[in-house]
Amino acid sequence: MFELLFTSFPVIIRYFQLKRRGEAMTVWNMRTSVFTWAVLAFALFMTIFYFHPKSYSGLVPFRTVSVVAQTSGLVTEVMVTNGQRIAKGDVLFRIENSSQTASLAQAEAEIGKILAAESKAQDTLKVAQANVTKAKASREKIKVDLEKAQILLDKKVTTEEAVRDL
Repeated sequence: MFELLFTSFPVIIRYFQLKRRGEAMTVWNMRTSVFTWAVLAFALFMTIFYFHPKSYSGLVPFRTVSVVAQTSGLVTEVMVTNGQRIAKGDVLFRIENSSQTASLAQAEAEIGKILAAESKAQDTLKVAQANVTKAKASREKIKVDLEKAQILLDKKVTTEEAVRDL
């Protein structure tokens, strides 16, 4: 009731102005005061209902905050009660996580598979490097044998057939 009385002052003041001047009180003469009353009433009602929302449960929250989960799933357990004070980081709900657990196990299996493939590739690399080292050593031995045979052939110590047998 106080709100209507408070917002009615522009209309009451305009009424007394018109009465003092002896003018008729018409809708046209009252248009500004009625518009001002409507704007004041709307602003006051919005302010009152924003800061003092109705509650039929006896508990009136000052502010309402939306809570959104970071993942999707069924809520299996509610960890808070209505009206309980909470702080940042408190657990509010438990969400069924069997699909996330299965995805985690699958990802860990994939990591194990990749690590095994990496180990196998490293072993294959070591074998290939050993084969390269063996081939280089064999090439060096053949090169040395060729040089010795060439020296013997140049000195005519042996025949070409003996050099080929080396």
